[in-house]
Amino acid sequence: MKRLIFTFLLVLWTSPVWGQVARYENKEYGFRFVSPEGWPAVPIQGESAVLVARFNGPDFVDPKARIQFGGIGEVMVLPKAGPTTGEEKPGEKMPALTRQDMELAAAALGWESYLKKRLGDFEEKRRRKVDVGGHEGHQVWLEHGKEGVISSWCLVIERELFDVVVRYDLPTFRMRKRDDRMISAVVIKSFEWFEPEKEGEVDLTQMSARERTAYLVKRDLPDGYFMLETDRYVIISNTSQKITSEVAHQLEKIRDLYEKIFPPEKPIEAVSKVRVFADRDDYLAYGAPPSSAGFWSPRHEELVMYDNTASDKNDTFAVLRHEAFHQYIFYRCGELSPHSWFNEGYGDYFSGAKYRGGAFGPGKFLWRTPVLKKALQEDKVIPLKDILRFSQAQYYQPDIRSICYAQGWSIVYFLREGRLRRKEWGDILDKYLAKLIETRDRVKALDYALDGINIDELEAEWKKFAGKL
Repeated sequence: MKRLIFTFLLVLWTSPVWGQVARYENKEYGFRFVSPEGWPAVPIQGESAVLVARFNGPDFVDPKARIQFGGIGEVMVLPKAGPTTGEEKPGEKMPALTRQDMELAAAALGWESYLKKRLGDFEEKRRRKVDVGGHEGHQVWLEHGKEGVISSWCLVIERELFDVVVRYDLPTFRMRKRDDRMISAVVIKSFEWFEPEKEGEVDLTQMSARERTAYLVKRDLPDGYFMLETDRYVIISNTSQKITSEVAHQLEKIRDLYEKIFPPEKPIEAVSKVRVFADRDDYLAYGAPPSSAGFWSPRHEELVMYDNTASDKNDTFAVLRHEAFHQYIFYRCGELSPHSWFNEGYGDYFSGAKYRGGAFGPGKFLWRTPVLKKALQEDKVIPLKDILRFSQAQYYQPDIRSICYAQGWSIVYFLREGRLRRKEWGDILDKYLAKLIETRDRVKALDYALDGINIDELEAEWKKFAGKL
């Protein structure tokens, strides 16, 4: 996601009135306020000119409904239909829109339109005028759906060319306990306007992909995070400099192996963005899947992981190499949907890579070998004719998922590193990928790659190989 022209800054400073607290400050539009205690700021996935800040609230438990709900806070700057000529007033800049914002901008201009078109499941319960740092604003209370489990407290300040919206979602039962009064008292009392900083406009469309990515990341860094650039990566981190430097080193070295096996047809201009959190709590607060140790997000074009080196350094970097493969192949081939044995099998192939003599090379991925050997011994391996055609849902079935991952890795490892009886077996992986890129049809790609292959003979040889791993 490439955001144009401006971004926001999130900073901490000491206030003589509020003590040492975390405040949100937006220097682009010239406002700041205190987020209530227990609602810390967290990074936003991707870059957006509309959603400019996010807060994670406490976990609330409704003893009657037996529902646990994590509070969420957001700050948005919503564009309005403004003049197309003439000078803008100080502090009244329209936010520049990017592709992630286009749908929002097309569907909603300003708060009233946003409420109608984007929050259709919420019903407005009441609103009240309020002075917000010398500007008229409204407190708006919303309730979600017929059951009304979720409620929102919103502070809306309408300006000439944009509206500022501060919104906190929490369970309705907490709203009835007057939690909204605490939120509103803190936010409204602390809300201040100031003169936006004068900065020359930067037209990101004139920048290279690398310059644009680095510029946006650097400008959007939340407090406590830093950026580290390498030749092909931009890393956002709040863990130690030492671990972040090791991440950078491994990324560059494993990238060499990716490019050796999958040479790019033309130079890859996109810069790969990697976000490394200091711990699992920060990782999960960012919205990571609870069962994951890392993930690649094509939508936000970033690899996300956390520092688990205190528990197991090898595992942390195995995850990095696996997810970085998904990231590379996205930029190398586009958004493909290969069979899971190929996609996850290659990811694990790179997870097992060994660093020798200044470069990564092939190596066994020891995560998978115990499961693989047990499945072979208990005759629980899945026939190749089946697993090679498994859908993602079939591959991820809980009762066989670990076996599928182990087989996927061993199949790729066998076809790349095994002593193959048949020369044509060594072409299966390359033929599959080439046809997949050409047709975007994984069934056709697999049929093409296996044309003329005796699958029973291939499986027998693979089993011999796998039994010795």
